[in-house]
Amino acid sequence: MTTIHTGLDIAKLNLQLHLTGRIHDLPNTAAGHRRLLKLLATQPGVQVVCEATGGYERDVVAALHAGNVPVSVLNPARVRHFARASGQRAKTDHIEAAVLTAYGQALQPKPTAPRTEQEQQLAELIRRRVQVLEILVAQRQQAGRLIPRHP
Repeated sequence: MTTIHTGLDIAKLNLQLHLTGRIHDLPNTAAGHRRLLKLLATQPGVQVVCEATGGYERDVVAALHAGNVPVSVLNPARVRHFARASGQRAKTDHIEAAVLTAYGQALQPKPTAPRTEQEQQLAELIRRRVQVLEILVAQRQQAGRLIPRHP
């Protein structure tokens, strides 16, 4: 069976699915995820291609895995370089979804395996550590700008 790569641009509130040349706007909610699975069920051999979006992708990727739909979660920098190499300079959600489809068709990325519970916990701890380090750096920079008071 031939794999049909379909791009899914993910934002905090919505999803843009580029499926067989059409764009479908869906909410990034449980109801939107169910609609997404129904749309994808109409195309046998479909594989979703999306970017890691700092966490906004987690629930929809989990829904795709639960629905046994192969999904490739890509590094956004790779997709950006692919778009530039393809001459695509504009960046809208619709264009991003189409670029993800083209990326999948051209490079045929392997599906991303679902994370185990331990891997999810470790990823959350790492994400939180990065946040705390960013806060610490910001606080040190602010403290460095304070004017010392002399008694």
